Amino acid sequence: RQAAPAGPAARRLARLLGLDIRIIPGSGVRGRIGKQDVLRFARGRLQGGERASPEIRELPDLGRFGPVERLPLDRIGRATARNIHRSWQEIPHAWMQEEIDVTELEQRRQQMKAAAGRDQAPLTLTAFLVRAMALGIARHPRFNAALDLAGQQIVRRRYLNIGVAVDTPRGLLVPVLKDVGDLAPEAIAGRLAALSQRARENRLSAEDLQGAGITLSNLGGLGLTGIQPIIDWPQSAIVGVAATGWRQRRDARGHWRERLLLPLTLAFDHRLINGADGARFVADLKALLEAPERLLD
Repeated sequence: RQAAPAGPAARRLARLLGLDIRIIPGSGVRGRIGKQDVLRFARGRLQGGERASPEIRELPDLGRFGPVERLPLDRIGRATARNIHRSWQEIPHAWMQEEIDVTELEQRRQQMKAAAGRDQAPLTLTAFLVRAMALGIARHPRFNAALDLAGQQIVRRRYLNIGVAVDTPRGLLVPVLKDVGDLAPEAIAGRLAALSQRARENRLSAEDLQGAGITLSNLGGLGLTGIQPIIDWPQSAIVGVAATGWRQRRDARGHWRERLLLPLTLAFDHRLINGADGARFVADLKALLEAPERLLD
C-alpha cells in the first residue's frame, strides 16, 4: 500500500494514537495529512462515525482470470483518488440540471474576440461562466461557504476564489482564480490563460492550487452531452458544463428558432444547501448567461 503524504508531526501523532496513517484523509495541498487531520480522524472514531474511518480493501486476485498489468499511480493520481474518495464519503451530493440559451452570448463573444488585439488572451466561454458564477455567488453566499460539522458552524468565505479544472498531460489539475468578484471576462480570460499554461508546463505552485470556494468544470471541448461532477471538499458546490449544441426552441411568440444551448449541472452539499436555494442559484446563472450585457457591466 502506498502511504499518504504526511508531515513528521502527523506521523508521530498517528503512531501515538495507534492509527494507520494510510487511511487518514488529508486536507492539505494534494491530500497532505496534517496534525489536525489526524485529530479529526481520531475524534470521528471515538464518536463511532463510519465516515471517519474508511477501510482500504485489498483488490481481489484478478490475475487468476487472465493476464494483468500493474501500473503505479503517480503523485497526482494518488492525491486525486484520495480527495475524490473523501469528497464522496463526506458530502451528500444533490444535482440540478438546466439548458441555457447562449446564442447571444456566443455572438457577443465572437464580436469581442474579433475586436481584441493579437496579444490578448483568448476570450473563452469559460471566462463568461466564471463571471456569471461570481455574480451569482454575490447574491447566494452559501455557495461560497463550508460546513464545519466538528464546530457545528457554517463558515462563509469573505473572499471569492473559483477553481477551474484544467486537463493536463499529468492529469486533471484545478488551479484557482483568486479575487474574481470584480473582474471582467477579459481579465478573467487573461488570468485563466496564464494559469492553464503553467498547469500544462508543470509550473503551478502550491498556492495556485489552494483556496477555492467553488469549482467550475468545463468538459464541453470533449463533446459530452452532460456531466455530473463531484464536489471538492471542503467546498460545497461545483458547476459542470458540457458541449453546446444547436437545437430547435420556441420563442416567446411560439415560432421555432435554432438556438445554441449549453447543458449545465450544479452539484451541491445537501446538508448546507437545500433544493430551492439550488434552483434559485441555477436560475440566476441562466438569467446572467442569457443576457450577456449583464456580464459586461
